[in-house]
Amino acid sequence: IINIGNFIVSSSSFVKVASKLFLEGAYVVADGLMRDVLRANNKLPTAQPYGTLTFTNRNPVAYNGNEQVNASVFSVSGSDAIVDWVLLEVRNSSDPSIVVGRKAALIQRDGNIVDLDGISDVRIDEIPSGNYLFAVRHRVHLATRTSTPLSFSETLTPIDFTNNSNSVSNSQKILSGTSVYGLKAGDSNRDGRNSVLDINPIGSAWNTSLANF
Repeated sequence: IINIGNFIVSSSSFVKVASKLFLEGAYVVADGLMRDVLRANNKLPTAQPYGTLTFTNRNPVAYNGNEQVNASVFSVSGSDAIVDWVLLEVRNSSDPSIVVGRKAALIQRDGNIVDLDGISDVRIDEIPSGNYLFAVRHRVHLATRTSTPLSFSETLTPIDFTNNSNSVSNSQKILSGTSVYGLKAGDSNRDGRNSVLDINPIGSAWNTSLANF
């Protein structure tokens, strides 16, 4: 905040985004929603988990943000119940390896990604308006990002990954028995690929199987 004479001017900048996607490992075809068994079994941390979970194919490899939620956010049930934490990345429009900003957010059963109150669209601070690529990461799924830059500003930017219209080729898959897309399950060691090396981390991650995630 800058005080200029009789005026108070905010020097911070931010963008707002309303994104939606599905996680293959949590999706239930019959419901058209994702399971919230982590929430229901009190296995969701109130502090974002990506400070200790690294991504070996991305620099910086970990995210040390201080995002934290009130435990009451996890008391909501139904289609707006929280499934898990996701990590959002705003990236340079011409070089996707350059991460301009990051924020940990929450994903609901209906696929909407919301801010720390469990309701609002996500605000990412200290990013000026402009054109950016946008990526979403999850701790046991392969990531996706937009294939072309989008315009971001303080006015809401909608991004629907479930129709795959602006996702990097092959970064998602059609969910079995549906016509919608979701992140590919299985990358539990976060090395950017699905392999036998992912089996043990999946089994121990939350003392629950991927099929029940």
